[in-house]
Amino acid sequence: MYRDELYRQYDFSGRTIAITGGAGALGSEMACALAGLGANIAVLDRAAEQGEQIVQRILSAGAAGRPLFVQTDVLDRASLSAADALIRRELGPVDSLINAAGAG
Repeated sequence: MYRDELYRQYDFSGRTIAITGGAGALGSEMACALAGLGANIAVLDRAAEQGEQIVQRILSAGAAGRPLFVQTDVLDRASLSAADALIRRELGPVDSLINAAGAG
């Protein structure tokens, strides 16, 4: 399959996807791939430095989607509520959620 055809079939333009564990190995790769397909990506993670690195990676790749890092603890309801409010304010409502957060 050609790359242009793949982009046509998987066009996420205008959609917002939140990824918990977004600074981890799997979450970050999904974030970069989906941003490349046009999705706005909310990278949720406890690790601020790694989260900001993922945002910079997406920006430097020239991805069509807009990235946002939100420092979040998925085990803390107040942290999740604050993350939701920030994402809605910056990127709009979340269309999809990917849970890539692990224990640790």
